[in-house]
Order: sequence, then C-alpha cells, then structure tokens
Amino acid sequence: MNSSPFISIIIPVYNVQEYLQACIDSACGQSVFEIEIILVNDGSTDASGDICEKAAQKDSRIRVVNKTNGGEINARKAGVEIAQGEWIYFLDSDDTIQKDTLEKMLQYTSKDVDIVVFESPMDCIYTEQEYAKAILRFKHWSNWGKLYRRSSFTSNTFTAPRYFKVGGDFLTTLHTLENLKGKVVCKPIYCYNYNRHAGSALMEHRPNYEYELRMIEETERIVTALPWYKDIEPAHFSWKIKYLSGMMGLGYDIPVDDKWIIDLQSQAKRMPTSLRSQLAFKALHHPYLRCVFVADKRLRRLAKKGLMALRGKEKI
Repeated sequence: MNSSPFISIIIPVYNVQEYLQACIDSACGQSVFEIEIILVNDGSTDASGDICEKAAQKDSRIRVVNKTNGGEINARKAGVEIAQGEWIYFLDSDDTIQKDTLEKMLQYTSKDVDIVVFESPMDCIYTEQEYAKAILRFKHWSNWGKLYRRSSFTSNTFTAPRYFKVGGDFLTTLHTLENLKGKVVCKPIYCYNYNRHAGSALMEHRPNYEYELRMIEETERIVTALPWYKDIEPAHFSWKIKYLSGMMGLGYDIPVDDKWIIDLQSQAKRMPTSLRSQLAFKALHHPYLRCVFVADKRLRRLAKKGLMALRGKEKI
C-alpha cells in the first residue's frame, strides 16, 4: 500500500451485504490511484465482514477495521483516527460513486481550501461564516459528497449522540465548523449515486416531537459555542423558525409553553422577522393556520421526488 495516500475513502459498514461489493468496486475503480480505502465493519452480523476481508486481500489499498457496533458516526470517527490521507472522503456502504469523482474534486483543492462540496446546485466559494449560514438554510448538511481536508476533524467532531439516526450528518457537519480555517468550494457536479432502499436509515426513520426537540437542543449547543456565533445568530433564528414550521407541517402537537418556544418568541423581539416567522408564531395559537405548513411540506416532498427522479435519468 502507498505509505502516504493522498485521499482516504472511509466507508462505514453495517449489514449491507447486498450492496457492499458494488460500493467497494466503485471506490477501488477511481481514476485517482493515490488513495486508501478504510472499511469500518461496525459489528455486522451478516456477510459484510467477510466481503470486507476478501476485498482487502485483493487490493492492498484497502484496510479493514473491525469493531463492536457503535453507529455510523462512531464508525466514521474510527476511520478518521487511522486515516493517512491529506484529504478525507466519506462513502456510505450502500451507495456508489462514479469512477472520476475524486479526480474531479481534486481539481478544486488548493492550500486555502478546506472542503470541496459536490452534489449541490450551488456554484460558489464560501467563507466559514457563509458556509455556516448555508448549512442553517438546510444546504450541504450531508457528510457524503464532500472532500474534506484532514484538519477538518478532531475528536469533538464525532460527538453527536447515537440517538440521532437521521440528522447525525447535520450535527457532524456543524461540528466541522469549529475547525475551518480555509474556504469551502461548492460546485454543481453530481458524481454520487445515492441508493434509497427500504433498509436505509432515512426510510426507516419515524420522527416524533421528542426527537425533533432534541435535535433543536443539540444544534443550539453546537452553534452557540462557535466564537463567531453573533455573525450567524440571525441564520440560526431563521433555522429554528423553519424547523418549527416543518414540525407543524408534520402535524406535531407543539406545546406553546415549551421553553424553546418561549425563548424563540423572546428572540424574535430583537431579530428581523419574515412573513413566514410571523405566520408560524400565529399558528402556534391558532392551529387552523397550520394547514399552510402542511401544504408546504407536501409540495416540498413532491418537488424533491421530482428532482431525484430527474437526476436519476440524467445518470443513465
């Protein structure tokens, strides 16, 4: 194996025997050879572990980490801890990437760039504060589809509780903000083949009010600790309003005397409030107004499905 791989591809593995070989093949088939592939077997109980070991025997660039089950975030942490590459790329074990993915991403790296973001309609270069604001606008929240400089990660980056089976990527992405020193390049280039199937965490996830409330509290804890939080406080406020309206769209029973609701209304007195914000606050006390957010949620889902279908056709 190359003693100093340029890119470390980290693949958390847990009970994905049906999809794993295709994932590994797509990583091994990259047009950039200076890579290492770290397969983190997170306590799989199916044939996934055997597939990892056989792959390592065939390709010297592959390293296998076998560990007790700790969840995807913990598996990524285990991979990063032994990664030797200057750059880190996360690939989910049931997904694949096109053969020139890393080659294309490397074209946008430089000494003053910390992250290259693909799989997004945005074409821009962010400062750390601009990137934070974009994340709080529900953009670029996933860990996959990004090429990270190794220094983007510390032991604190992967501390999101395992409780968050969906949303852990978002919290990990927020944690990387603590370590950014360079720019974030975002390009509308699509190379990641996302496999949405019945066994995926997203498809199995059944949200509830308690889950969403804990997400709000964890996000608050992370972003308010940033040294430049005041610069992004309005964006964080808008994020909470959108989160509130989203919960209304899902039909949650939201207690108006919950502390976070009271704090949000207090914060609104010193923050610019949009029409959406005003409507959300009124809907708290007049439930019939929540139908606006229910309709908005349904339209957004339909639009997302249409976009995913369109991208699928483009890749054929």
